Amino acid sequence: MNKMYQRWARRFLAALLAALALCGGIVYAVDPCLYYRMPEDRLPVFFNERYQAAGIIRQSPADTVLLGSSMVSNYRASWIEEFYRCSGLRVTIPDGYFFEFDQVLDLLFREHSPDRILFALDLNALVRNERDASRAMPDYLYNQNPLDDIKYLLNKDCLYYSFYTLLNSYWGAGQTLDEGFTWDSTSSWGQYAALQFYDRAPATGIQMPEDAYLQFAQENLAVMAKWFQKHPDTKFEIFLSPYSILAWDKSIRQGDLDARLAAVKLACKTLWAYPNVRVHAPLFAKNMVTELNNYCDYVHHSGEAGKWVLGNVCAEKFLLREEDVSLHDDDANTLREKKRSDLKNRVAVIEAVEGGTLLSIHQNTYPGSRYHGAHVFYAPTEGSQELAEHFQNSIKAALQPENERAVKRIPDTVYIMNHVTCPAVLIECGFLTNPEEEALLRDEDYQRKLSAVIAAAWMTAP
Repeated sequence: MNKMYQRWARRFLAALLAALALCGGIVYAVDPCLYYRMPEDRLPVFFNERYQAAGIIRQSPADTVLLGSSMVSNYRASWIEEFYRCSGLRVTIPDGYFFEFDQVLDLLFREHSPDRILFALDLNALVRNERDASRAMPDYLYNQNPLDDIKYLLNKDCLYYSFYTLLNSYWGAGQTLDEGFTWDSTSSWGQYAALQFYDRAPATGIQMPEDAYLQFAQENLAVMAKWFQKHPDTKFEIFLSPYSILAWDKSIRQGDLDARLAAVKLACKTLWAYPNVRVHAPLFAKNMVTELNNYCDYVHHSGEAGKWVLGNVCAEKFLLREEDVSLHDDDANTLREKKRSDLKNRVAVIEAVEGGTLLSIHQNTYPGSRYHGAHVFYAPTEGSQELAEHFQNSIKAALQPENERAVKRIPDTVYIMNHVTCPAVLIECGFLTNPEEEALLRDEDYQRKLSAVIAAAWMTAP
C-alpha cells in the first residue's frame, strides 16, 4: 500500500512539474509582456501598460522618453522623433501614481541612459494622496532580482495573457509600438462627447483652504526630486497636462481651485531649483483648453491636440521662467544692441505662436500719489480693443467698482505691442506710487484675487 502511495505521489509531482514547465515554456515562448524580446515575426499585442512597460523599456532604447498617465496615451513616439530629431519612446501608466513612475524611471536608467525625459505632470496625480494607491504594479517585472523571473514565467495572469496574445496575433490584431495603447481612433471626440461625460455637480459654496493639497504635492514632488538629483546629466522637460475648461469649472464648483493653483505654484518653485529641469504650462493654453472639440471628456485630449501640445513644448512656447532673462542674440555687445535684439526676438517668439494672444502684465507709476486703479491698454491689432475692454470691465466689476478708467490704445513708443500682429493687451494692475494701492499690490491675498480675475477674464474673453 505504501509503495502505491509513493508511486502516486511521484507521478503527481512529475505531472505538477511538467505542468509548471509547460506553463513556463509557453510564457517564455510567447513572452506576452515583451520581457525578453520584441516579436520579429508578428506585431506585438498590447493589453496592459503596467505589465508591458517594463518589457518595452528593456527592448526599446531611446534618446528621449515621454512618460505620463493616460493624459499622453494618444501621443506617438514618432512625434518625438519628428520634433526633437532623435529616437523616441512613449511609456504610459494610466492613472499612474508617482511611486509607479519612480519604478519605471528606475528601470529605464538601469537599462539605458536617455538624454531627455518628457514628463507629463498630471495635476490630479500631483494633489493625490499616494497612501490610497492600489498596488497594481507587477514589481517582479521591474526589480533587479533575476530569480523573480519565475514569478513571470509561472504566473496564471501571464499564462492567460500568452493565450490572449496568440489569439490576437492569429486574428491579426497586433499594433506597432508607435500605435500601442492609443485609443483616439476608437473614441468619440468633440464638444458633445466632452459634455456628455461631464456630470456638472452643484456648487458647494465652500472654499477649501489653499494648503489643502500641499502635503500630498510635497510628497509627490519629493519623489520627482530624486530623479533630478540621481540623473544630473539628463534633461527633464516637465509639462502640465492641459485639462479642458470643464475641469476648471468642476474645480470652481467643488471649491478647490485655490488649493490646486497653490499646488501648481509649489511645483513650479520646487522644480525650478534644479538646473536640469524646465517647466512648461500647456495647462493654461486658452486656445487648447477652451476648445472642447479637442476632448472626449473633461480631461483627456485627442492625439491631434497632443501633437500640438508636444510640438509647442519642444518649441518652448509654454516655457515658464523663474526670472527675467534677456533674449538678445549672441552678437549683440552694447546694452543698446542687447535691448534692441531682445525686443525683436520677443516679437518673433510671440509671432511664432499660432493663434496666440499677448497679455503683458505690469505695475504702474506716476509722479505724485493721487492716481490709482488698474488700466488696460490695447495694441493696434484686430480684436485687441474688445479684449482690453473685457479685462477692464472684469477688474472693475470684481475688485475696483470705483474705477472709471477707459481703455486706451498703447503709445507708439511701446515696441512689442506695436510690432505684433496678434491681439495684444497690456494690463497695468495699479500704481506703486500710491501708498494705499502699493500696499494692496504687495498683499498676497489681493494678488491672488487679482490673478484670479485676470485668469477668469482671459478664459471668458470673446
